[in-house]
Amino acid sequence: CLMAFVAGSSSVLQTAVNSELSKKGFEKGVVGLLAALVNFTVGLCAVIILSFIHRPDFDGFSTDSAPWYAFLGGCCGVVYIACGIFLSQILGLALFYVLLLSGTLTASLALDYFGVLGLPTRRPTPIKSAALVLLMAGVVMVQDFSYDGEYSGGVRAALCFVAFGAGVFLPVQSLLNKTMQHSVGTPFRAAILSFGGGVVTLVLLCVFTAIGYESTVWKSAPWWSYTGGILGSYFVVSGIIAVPVLGPSWYYCIMVSSQLVTAFFFDTFGALSYDKKSVTALRVVGMLLSTGSVIAYSIPVNKSNDGKDENMDHDDKRQPLLEMKCCESQEELSA
Repeated sequence: CLMAFVAGSSSVLQTAVNSELSKKGFEKGVVGLLAALVNFTVGLCAVIILSFIHRPDFDGFSTDSAPWYAFLGGCCGVVYIACGIFLSQILGLALFYVLLLSGTLTASLALDYFGVLGLPTRRPTPIKSAALVLLMAGVVMVQDFSYDGEYSGGVRAALCFVAFGAGVFLPVQSLLNKTMQHSVGTPFRAAILSFGGGVVTLVLLCVFTAIGYESTVWKSAPWWSYTGGILGSYFVVSGIIAVPVLGPSWYYCIMVSSQLVTAFFFDTFGALSYDKKSVTALRVVGMLLSTGSVIAYSIPVNKSNDGKDENMDHDDKRQPLLEMKCCESQEELSA
């Protein structure tokens, strides 16, 4: 749970750092993609160092048994980072985050419900469902939707769907990277392949989209604006470790609440590149509501007499009965 909370805070820091690098690190050309490429390259270097510290040998490292879709974790990360850089400027940061987090929580519920990619099936209880609704209410209350932009009508509606879809990729990325870990042995090795895939994807995008653009000029930027990849490496590794244990819904519920609390204090004090905003009663209530929703979501479900969860899948409930009947049949044969 603590890992998920820190991941939420690090993602807010990462957004601010990437935004600063995009604005002050480059001029002309494909600025947003280059900022994302620097982010992924730094993250790749960070996870390589961590991987060798954790296990300096290559025992158990093999991608032969990994399914093809396990290599797509880096592409999911590219979608999230690129959309954050581009769409937050078009839609406004507040609307982008509401759509992004809505997509994340919706996908998390679906992954838990259907038990995708080896996850145990977790049926949402009424309390957990209500907690997620309260969390989204807190997300909306904390945001500031004042925005004057040039996009409107159908184009802006289409971009809203893109932002919602970008949120879907977050829990999917964690599960794809976890699938890769089963083949390579450690979460750090899986993160290396994830960041490596992201770097390759961004290099190709920069090459193809730079055609017809002016030459990019590298400018001086604050040293801390290059640390987004380090924060991203923690975000990726924590997702690999914690999502299968907590489940996507609980993990991202904690992470979203952490994002809101961190962003609230960043907005209040105008930290890094965030604009300073006044503290209003509505924003305070929204932050408290999101925190309370995490507490409500963590309430354990009722258990039946045999210790099974009431919201367990029907086939899982029936399995112990089948095993019991098999045992009785074997006893009869022995007699």
